[in-house]
Amino acid sequence: MKIIFDHSQGKFIDTGDSLLEVYAQIEEETSEYMFDNGWLPCRNLWYQTKSSRLVLNKISKRRQKELSKINITFEGDFNSIVNKALSFKKFEPQYLDETLALPHFKFFFDDCFCGIVNLVDNIPYYTFMIWDESNKNHSYGILSYYYLINKFYNEGLKYVYISEFYEQFSYKHTLPGFEYWTGTNWTSEYLS
Repeated sequence: MKIIFDHSQGKFIDTGDSLLEVYAQIEEETSEYMFDNGWLPCRNLWYQTKSSRLVLNKISKRRQKELSKINITFEGDFNSIVNKALSFKKFEPQYLDETLALPHFKFFFDDCFCGIVNLVDNIPYYTFMIWDESNKNHSYGILSYYYLINKFYNEGLKYVYISEFYEQFSYKHTLPGFEYWTGTNWTSEYLS
């Protein structure tokens, strides 16, 4: 693997530390190796981050029941959901375009929520969720993780990778099977 240090967005902070982005171009490494070692894919590169994943197991009866009350499909009015989400300024359209340019599948909840899972050499990487904020009947975001846990567990997979784990994503630590990358290993020990 070739390591790339990107100083273009780098910062020197009050503690005296320099912050920069670290990328890699894979050479002989597999996607599985990269995910297992805390790297996440982005624009034909991989970046090192505090990534997170879910170790897959059977979901609770309660969560199964909640999911059974939702109309879950693989087709829906994607453009309508995107336009509604954009009106709430929930994401940058460029990031959505980059996500959709990669192999992926979409799933819809009640035609007001869409989740996008990228498939990196058939490894699921949950990268994007879009919803109509005016419809708050269910906790679609949280339930989407349970849907994916159930789906991929039933397909015999071991993990679903769920992007980064920083302060704004602290809710993830409550998900079953949650782990995050410390920089040297995976841990489920949450330190707030």
